[in-house]
Amino acid sequence: MPGGTQYSLDVEDELVLHTAGGGVPLLEGDLARLDCRPRVLERDADSVRIAYRGALGALAAIRLYDVCGVVLAPIETAAPPSPDIVLARLRESLDRGALSAVATAEPVRFRVSPLRFGRWELRDLVARELGWVNDPSRWDVNLEVMGSRLAAQVGALHWSRRFAKLERVPASTNPVVAALMIRLLGPEAGDVVCDPCCGSGTLLFEAAATQPGVILVGGDVSRAALRAARRNLGRAALLYRGDAGALPLGGGTIHRLACNLPFGKRVGSHRENIGFYPALLAEVGRVLAPGGRAVALTEEKRLFRQTAGAVRGLRIERELTLSAGGLHPSVFVLRPNL
Repeated sequence: MPGGTQYSLDVEDELVLHTAGGGVPLLEGDLARLDCRPRVLERDADSVRIAYRGALGALAAIRLYDVCGVVLAPIETAAPPSPDIVLARLRESLDRGALSAVATAEPVRFRVSPLRFGRWELRDLVARELGWVNDPSRWDVNLEVMGSRLAAQVGALHWSRRFAKLERVPASTNPVVAALMIRLLGPEAGDVVCDPCCGSGTLLFEAAATQPGVILVGGDVSRAALRAARRNLGRAALLYRGDAGALPLGGGTIHRLACNLPFGKRVGSHRENIGFYPALLAEVGRVLAPGGRAVALTEEKRLFRQTAGAVRGLRIERELTLSAGGLHPSVFVLRPNL
């Protein structure tokens, strides 16, 4: 987490957290497990607005959101937010809210994202009244519309500043989507967690970050991807080069399996997937231990359902549709048949 941020301070604020579309119920579940029990004020497909009272460090540790903003004012269609209300909320947050813990730089650097109206007026108002410096390249606070409200996004609570930055390869899993997938996977200490299409190792890294003590196994056909995975995972994982349709693993040896499958767009094609999906899912059914679980992300939803339904010994337990980066893939949760 960023240095200089006073995460141990107790704060009281109205905040909005953004996640991948469809991920709000899982995010709410993590919030409900906090000792301070934040109160949910409003939710939509990809964000939740909460009344938060407690140490900011507990909120910063949650992995299921990418951006957190201090709620400033509602956005009306006919008029910009009241400058007086915006300034009052910023000062309130600086006094006892989230900004008191994280806006410790002197002076605070900020930016104003493109708005429908009043962007430059808002920039000049904040600079004049609060003494903040407009610095879009190194901002501590970003004034941005989140849903139906203007919010002050907190730089130190952005995903990229709270958690390790990983090396990526084409079609790497979005980190918040990865966190949602691993939450559905539910690994436990001592579990063997496998990703047979591991790419740069995002899902394996997330599994280890979520549940220390797991045993990581990853495979990929790409040497470049495996090199990136090794740099991300160090020696914490057993990595191999191989086809996910022919796993070099014994039957019933994997407790948890996670994979981001080729969608047939940026990686692979629908024609290739027609052959690949049956081979992969047959292997998933073979290597999963009794009581095991698998999660798979794909936009080839119809093909996946049809293929999984034809695999003996495997069933779809749940399907969760997400929205991220203009795509709408589903996470399928698979279990061995009883």
